[in-house]
Amino acid sequence: MYKPPKIREQVKTALTRAEHTVRSYFYDGRHRKEAMDVVAYLERYGDTKLTPQIRKTADNYAMETFGSKRFAPWLYAYTLIRGSFQEGWLPDNFYGRIVLPQVNSRLLIIGDFKTFSNTILQSDLFPDMAYFIDGILYGCDKSVIDLECVRDLIPSDQQYIFLKKDGSQSGVGVVRVARDALSGEHFQAMGNCVVQTAIEQHPFFDEIVPGPLTTLRVTTVRDNAGRIEARAAAIKAGRAGFDTYETDHSIRVPIFDDDGTLGPLCYDEDYRPYDAHPDTGFQFADRKVIGYAEMTSACVALHKKVPQMAVIGWDVAFDRHDTVKIVEWNTGHSDIVLSEAANGPLFRGLGWEKLRTDRQPLLD
Repeated sequence: MYKPPKIREQVKTALTRAEHTVRSYFYDGRHRKEAMDVVAYLERYGDTKLTPQIRKTADNYAMETFGSKRFAPWLYAYTLIRGSFQEGWLPDNFYGRIVLPQVNSRLLIIGDFKTFSNTILQSDLFPDMAYFIDGILYGCDKSVIDLECVRDLIPSDQQYIFLKKDGSQSGVGVVRVARDALSGEHFQAMGNCVVQTAIEQHPFFDEIVPGPLTTLRVTTVRDNAGRIEARAAAIKAGRAGFDTYETDHSIRVPIFDDDGTLGPLCYDEDYRPYDAHPDTGFQFADRKVIGYAEMTSACVALHKKVPQMAVIGWDVAFDRHDTVKIVEWNTGHSDIVLSEAANGPLFRGLGWEKLRTDRQPLLD
């Protein structure tokens, strides 16, 4: 005999749905602002405008494919970056709010714990030297060590190391410290963090910009047959005068094929296009990324170790010894905007656009 749910369970379900709707509303609102800021910036400095036709096309596609016009603003921005609308695009807020929580599930936060990355992946490609966890210093083998041991671990030809805090992202929470200046106060100020050796990048990347480490953001996915492959890649380069990469002072360049061929344009943090690096004048058109095959292959191989996650964003470098170094991995909302806009759609065939659920708010 059917028994109706208890009132308490009904209330709990209603409150959970209401909370999710509110969170989704603010999440999409933040993304709308980001996307419309890009649109405004491109309209101001570029030759394209958000015409009524572009808006209508994007609105209709967002409604028909994703179920809500809340996913249209990134389609506006993609169109102005690309110069034309492309069916199959994945809006960044649909990717972050709908796709990732389902395909990576509760493992979304794993990549935030920099002190835990190599415990999971077990790779010598990470430049890790030591870990500071809950007030205790550990070596890579997780044995307890002291500050003097950390100093002894620093290669003799390196004058500084990097401390990277758990939860750090976009260059925030990363500190460069001179080897002779390293003290317990640095660790106390950072909290849980990983100690990494400095990576001396390949001369090719020094040509782009010396100083801050230039990396590739490689996005690997697990397809519906269980194959792991690289679907998107872009150069992330810093600006002259900065010691480390910072998203707010950066240049990104989409990579267009499996040979690592770069496009003619690079883009700043506001997606304003340039035909060369604005500080060094490095020309990207038709150049091929040194070590591209090695870097993407390394990312694919590491992703195969954790097939529980369907998509991972990797920050990977190529050093002066022609060696791949994994700077970090991102299991949460890794950036796909530029690659998807300039070179997409890149995520077709995965069925992600069908992941609409009753948890998705219906109101616009």
